[in-house]
Amino acid sequence: MKSPFNLIVPMKAHFFRSLLVLSSMTLATHAQIINWGSSVDLFSRTGAPITESFVFELGAFTPEFDPAVNPLLTWFDNWHVFDKTTYNSGFGVVTGTAAMLDDGRSADFPAAPVFNGIKNFEGLPGYIWMRNLENANAAGSEWLVVRDEGWTFPAPVITPNPTQGCCDSTLPLQWSVSDLSGTDLPKYGVQAGTSYTQSGQGVVTPPGTTNTPYLQSAFAPVPELSSSVLVMVLGVLGLVDRRRTWRA
Repeated sequence: MKSPFNLIVPMKAHFFRSLLVLSSMTLATHAQIINWGSSVDLFSRTGAPITESFVFELGAFTPEFDPAVNPLLTWFDNWHVFDKTTYNSGFGVVTGTAAMLDDGRSADFPAAPVFNGIKNFEGLPGYIWMRNLENANAAGSEWLVVRDEGWTFPAPVITPNPTQGCCDSTLPLQWSVSDLSGTDLPKYGVQAGTSYTQSGQGVVTPPGTTNTPYLQSAFAPVPELSSSVLVMVLGVLGLVDRRRTWRA
């Protein structure tokens, strides 16, 4: 059995669960519901607590795309959002509730993704991506990309006749970072339990001593200049150097 990542303050955890329950009650009854989020401490790459400017997304990568073996700057182009939320600094939690439509699309982001002409998340590994900028590849971006082995998007709940009956009997899925354990290596950033620390890619300054689980974003790669731009820059520098020589 997996070692849990959830020795957190009981009141904070209770509030987190209550928010998820209340959120799921506001969604359409005929749908597969996924409650997701975090009630652990969250830090930026500098070791300071994150702010409400950070974005949290639940989603999946393009089928057959494995972030572990593909260049970092290709991750964002292959990322597909299922749900999106922000950090509540007042309560120190992140909560999201998403509904899956009958065809496997996200109710909040029905336009994407398109996989072989079908917009369908069913069967894809689920990830949570935390970052400080909307554009993940922008300079100064910080990432945290994590997943638990149990986060796989389910088959949609299809209601043959939604006009009959009032409610879907399928219980919401619960995807929380408390599912993470020492065997779940983060793809990017740091995940720490009470007795272990797992680091993925990226460079961080560890936070001060903490006795509770936490997640931390890491400094993301800055896009490199393309070869054509680099040649142009070198050419301009060379021209400037020649002019200095002529003046001399």
